[in-house]
Amino acid sequence: MQNTAIAGLDHSIIGVNDLEAAREAYEALGFCTSYRGRHIGWGTANYCIMFGPDYIELLGIVDPKEFTAGLEDFLKGGEGGLKIIPRSDDIETTRHHLVETGFDPQEVKDLGRALEMPEGDVIPRFKLVHLPPEKTPGLSTFICQHLTPDLVWRPEWMTHPNGAKAVHAYTILYDDPRSLAEVYERLFGYDCYCTEGRLIVETGGGKLVFCRQDCLTELHPGLVWNGRTGNGAIAVATIAVEDTDVTAKVFKENGIAYSRRTDGSLLVQPELACGIALCFQAI
Repeated sequence: MQNTAIAGLDHSIIGVNDLEAAREAYEALGFCTSYRGRHIGWGTANYCIMFGPDYIELLGIVDPKEFTAGLEDFLKGGEGGLKIIPRSDDIETTRHHLVETGFDPQEVKDLGRALEMPEGDVIPRFKLVHLPPEKTPGLSTFICQHLTPDLVWRPEWMTHPNGAKAVHAYTILYDDPRSLAEVYERLFGYDCYCTEGRLIVETGGGKLVFCRQDCLTELHPGLVWNGRTGNGAIAVATIAVEDTDVTAKVFKENGIAYSRRTDGSLLVQPELACGIALCFQAI
């Protein structure tokens, strides 16, 4: 198998209308959030929810006069999952893989953000490779390599009252999931698994589950989905936790509505999590 240097899923981005309100909502769900980060030269800022292998980024606009990387247009359709980004351990090797396998990647670009720490700003830095949207149908993405991981994977941000350890999987709407198998086997280098109405993509760390909308409630019983319905809409993040009873206790203490499913997992509807449903599962 060709060396892709892709090490699974790095993070997802949730576009939000009010960044501070989003932070408060996720803290009420039992997540610990980072300090605020401001993208250098852009009009966007974020809070990150850090796990051992990956994280969730809450992204909002703090200066609409500056570049927002398409977030302003996205939010016209409401809050929700914006992108899911794989991580590279060696961005040049990954770019070579992408060229060789026909993904037509752009050149490597640098990105930094000012992380607003009490002692003063620090600058986490990254290298990115963007892909043409048509090359990854159903997935708006780019590839990211962290140059300064210790600045963001801080122990104090990785211990969550709800017991969250990682994002186990993302459920993404797509009309014909089976048609995506070849693309994502080529991208990640793993065999995909097809069932009726869904495609499970292994990435090396975290799963992508492409699902027809008519199969969504079969996969996630009790979900009331009023969000985006087009191909690529990110509907659910399944969060691996230590113990769902611990998670439920946090929800009850904070007044969070949830349902417990027959498999023991907990479901939080999308209106409580900025447009993406959250499933908490003991894994």
